[in-house]
Amino acid sequence: MNTLDFAKYLLQLNPQANAARLSLYHYFKNHISTPIPLEVSCIDKFYARALSFSHWRENRKTLEDEVKLCLESFLETYQSDIGPVRHASEIQVIELENIADLYEVIKNFMNKLRLEADRIRLLPDNENGIVAMVLKNDGSLFVHYFERSVTIRSGRIEPLGSDLIVKYDQNLEPSRDFQHHLQIQPGITARFQTLTSGVTGQFIRGYAFQKMEEFTQIPLNQIPALFYPLKKLERFFVNRATDPLYVELTSLLDQSVSLLREKHPDAVKLGSASFERGQNALNLIFPDDKLLGLLLRELSGLLLERTGQDAKWDQLPKFD
Repeated sequence: MNTLDFAKYLLQLNPQANAARLSLYHYFKNHISTPIPLEVSCIDKFYARALSFSHWRENRKTLEDEVKLCLESFLETYQSDIGPVRHASEIQVIELENIADLYEVIKNFMNKLRLEADRIRLLPDNENGIVAMVLKNDGSLFVHYFERSVTIRSGRIEPLGSDLIVKYDQNLEPSRDFQHHLQIQPGITARFQTLTSGVTGQFIRGYAFQKMEEFTQIPLNQIPALFYPLKKLERFFVNRATDPLYVELTSLLDQSVSLLREKHPDAVKLGSASFERGQNALNLIFPDDKLLGLLLRELSGLLLERTGQDAKWDQLPKFD
């Protein structure tokens, strides 16, 4: 009896007829790609992800009633039991306003889980959440992301969910032996694996956990919706001076500036493409990076001088 069996059972119940049943079905179908034994922890993780959405916090009784009904009938069919489940009405969700309080909650939570050889570092992601990096003894790195929602378990304040994790190998490349889970936008997450032939996975959207888009063996840099959030996460631990993307981008911008000064015939075309790439990187990967900002400002001034299109180029943050 595993999670795939449960998903197949839910499909027989016409999940489209009920929003809570549909969310339960989509979670076990889209969030758990490889079948695992159906245990209480599976239901715990479903509730944690579901209650991260205000819709299910406001409709938790509807959600709980449907989960109870589906789970009990499934277990009765299989003549099995998974033990007591903590349902939605028993899960208190608190949104912490102070990032310092969230930092302390995550520090205590990670220290409880750590092994003796683990090295842990926590960093705030502005006012949005906490990034927790765990360096293992074998050189692999687990990067966890925690949002502001917390709950109380056995008298302890803990993060509501702890399933947003990307694992890196010793070369700081996404590990090929791990199912990564990354938030790419509010309410949208990516489940993906990296293979020698590219990235395989899917985007999952909203409180119904619908599959938004699927990709199979696609080079990472050809999936912008995943590439930029992943690189933004990596800025917390990758040295920009040696980051191939950052080095290549700053060199490209510098080259574009030089060609525009020399009035090269292809300078505007190259400069326009470089500016767009640089602006995306500044907004999505390296916010407030002064070198990128300065190069983009210089490039925007030269493009304005050559094209006269101020609306396109003069929309950059100012750096002191």
